[in-house]
Amino acid sequence: MLDAEANQIAYLLDLHCIAIYNGLNCIETQIRKKGSWLLFYGFSWRRISSIPPLQCDRNRWRSHR
Repeated sequence: MLDAEANQIAYLLDLHCIAIYNGLNCIETQIRKKGSWLLFYGFSWRRISSIPPLQCDRNRWRSHR
């Protein structure tokens, strides 16, 4: 649910339209850029964290003597 709200706010602020950044001052431009990167990091983290960890067989990694 939080993801949907974040995406909606980003869309309403036009974070996806770089051409709009030309009319803004430098602080607002940087805030919008950081917001879009934070959305990207959150999306990437959710994708990575949904992958199950690798299961290693302990017998397979035993050294043979």
